[in-house]
Amino acid sequence: MRKHYMLLENTPELKKGAILIEECDDGDQGFECTDKSFYQVKTSGSACYDRDVVMKQPQWFKEVKPMWLSQEEQKRVKLFLKKK
Repeated sequence: MRKHYMLLENTPELKKGAILIEECDDGDQGFECTDKSFYQVKTSGSACYDRDVVMKQPQWFKEVKPMWLSQEEQKRVKLFLKKK
């Protein structure tokens, strides 16, 4: 399972709270943020960080456990629970 880290402070590329996801399941790639709403500047690419930068700087990044539901599925569950 790919690791997920949350950014704890703003960077020139990303806003605090951005989630960075490991680029592959092999455990030898860097991390990228795919949620464009956390980008500080418009870009056509993605914000990527080296593996050591993310994993060895706890003052900047914190590992988080992903939820099993997608964001869309979470929204549907919340709507369903509100109706009850």
